[in-house]
Amino acid sequence: MYPKSHNSSPTQGMYPSGLHPGAEGSDENRRPSQFRTMTEPFLPAAQYGQPVQPVFFQGMTDQSPRLSLIRRAVEYSPQDMHGRKYHGFHRGVYMLPCDEQEIERLDLIHHVVTLARGHRLIHRPFHGLIDAPGPDIMRPTARILDLGCGTGFWAIEMARYYRTCAILGVDLAAIQPANLPPNVDILPHRDYEDPWFLGEDSWDMIRLSMGAGSVKSWENLYRKVHAHLQPGTGYFEQVEIDFEPRWDSQDPHPQEFTPDQPLGRWWSQLKEATQIAERPIAHNRNTEHLLKAAGFVDVEHHLIGLPLNPWSFKPGETELGRIYNLAFRESLYPLALAPLCRALGYTPDEVARLAADAYKQASDRNCRAFNIIHIYTARKAPVGV
Repeated sequence: MYPKSHNSSPTQGMYPSGLHPGAEGSDENRRPSQFRTMTEPFLPAAQYGQPVQPVFFQGMTDQSPRLSLIRRAVEYSPQDMHGRKYHGFHRGVYMLPCDEQEIERLDLIHHVVTLARGHRLIHRPFHGLIDAPGPDIMRPTARILDLGCGTGFWAIEMARYYRTCAILGVDLAAIQPANLPPNVDILPHRDYEDPWFLGEDSWDMIRLSMGAGSVKSWENLYRKVHAHLQPGTGYFEQVEIDFEPRWDSQDPHPQEFTPDQPLGRWWSQLKEATQIAERPIAHNRNTEHLLKAAGFVDVEHHLIGLPLNPWSFKPGETELGRIYNLAFRESLYPLALAPLCRALGYTPDEVARLAADAYKQASDRNCRAFNIIHIYTARKAPVGV
C-alpha cells in the first residue's frame, strides 16, 4: 500500500485519502490562474510594497556582503550530448539538460506545483520567520537557502513577497536571469552534495525541490541541511514529484502500471537507469525516517495528486490536469534521455519513441492516471533537546 499523508483528512472521490489534486489537508479552494502569474504565500497584502532592506549573508566564508560581487569568473562550457546541452560543472552528476527547452520545462513544473498547492510558495508560515505579536509578519533578517534553485523562479517570487528577507539560490548550472531582485543572490556551479561553506546554525529556512534523481546520499544531505539551520526555529521544506504513474480505479489503493504498458515501460526503464547511476529518481519512502535520523523534529508528510490529463471534471482539477499534461509531455523525453542512453544503451530515437508511446497513453482521458507531489516539512530542535 502506498503511504498516505499523515496530515490529510479522508476525502471522497477518485483519489486515495488526501491525494485529490490541489489538496493539502484543509487547503483553501484554488483560484483560476494563468501561467507565470504571481502566487500568494502568507504575507499580508499591506506589506507587499514595503521598501527593500539591506540584506547580508552572514556566516559565509566569502568576504563580500553581496555575493554577486565575488562570483567565480571561471565559465563551465555546456556539454552537447544527444542533441541537448548539459551542464559543464561536475559533468554527468545531474542527468537533465540545461538548455532553453529545459528552462521552459522547469518554469512550467514550478507553475504546476504552485497551482496544485493552492497558489502557495511554502506550506505554511513557520516560526523561524515570524515575529511576535502579529502571526503574519515576516522577520526582516530571515535568511532562506534554495538548494538546486534551477531557473530561480521560486526564489524570485519569494523575494518579491518577502521583500526584507535574504534569499540565496545554489545550482550546478548558471541558468538564472541576470535581473534578480535586490534581496536574491545566486551561486552557480555549486553542488549541494559538496561541502557548503555557507555558515552552520545560520539559516531560517532551507528548501529543496525536485532533488530526486540528483542525490547520491540523502542521509548526508539531510545532515548538512540540519547542521546549517537555526537551532529551534530552522525550517526545512522538500517538494518532490513522484513520476511513477498510478491508475485511479475508484479503489482506495491506486494501481500501478505494469512494464507491458507504455507508461509502465517508460517508468521502469527510467527507474532502473537512475538506480544504475546511483542517483535514483524513484520516491524514497524512507524520507521521514531519514529526516528524523538526521535530528529533525516535527516531521510532516503531505501528498497531492497530479492527474496526467484533464480526466476529472471536478472544480480546479480539469485545469490542473490540462497544464500538467503539457508539463508531463515536456518531461518524458529529457528525464529519460541521458539515463537510458548512458546506463541502458538506448539511442535518442529509441528514447523518443518510448516517450511518445507513454505520452499517448497518458493523454487518453480513459486513462485515469496520476502522479503524486510529496511535501516534507521539518524543524531543527533547540540546542540540548
